[in-house]
Amino acid sequence: MNKYQQALVLFREGKTYIEISASIDTQVETIRAYVSRARLRGDLPPGVTPTQKTPRLAINQSLIASFRPEAKRRGLTETQLARRILERVCEDGLIGAVLDDGASEHA
Repeated sequence: MNKYQQALVLFREGKTYIEISASIDTQVETIRAYVSRARLRGDLPPGVTPTQKTPRLAINQSLIASFRPEAKRRGLTETQLARRILERVCEDGLIGAVLDDGASEHA
């Protein structure tokens, strides 16, 4: 299934543009274009976009800037890299390991 098809499946499930963008690693504007194209082609009925709220996380700009070299190496934006890091830490149950790493050194 290509990204266009994946986006439509997620949109039909009620996901927001931001959630779809994060899920399939595509820009939000691309998701909007997919939905618009699908509506024009009749693949989606005309209507409103989902209104489900996605939590926002404010990250210091200097911290985001520190992601730049690694993000560029991976072909991602700094925000996409930050999202992937946070997702991976949570999915792999590494929160304690990350927060406690070196804790004895600072005690």
